[in-house]
Amino acid sequence: SAGPGFIWSKETSGGFSIGHSMLIVGYDDVKQAYRILNSWGTDWGDSGLIWMTYDLFNSRTGTYVYVIDR
Repeated sequence: SAGPGFIWSKETSGGFSIGHSMLIVGYDDVKQAYRILNSWGTDWGDSGLIWMTYDLFNSRTGTYVYVIDR
């Protein structure tokens, strides 16, 4: 159900845990969401991408968040 236009939020998330690689590739302050590239490949979500609200991201991520500065 995480296709194009879907925004993953606390209301739509149900119970889950993040236990694999995901990469923030963008953000949209109007949507209040990060653009996330999942490690499950392009068959998942919107060609491998999903929107995740800032609130859900902050409530579900663990301590293994890294920022890459180029």
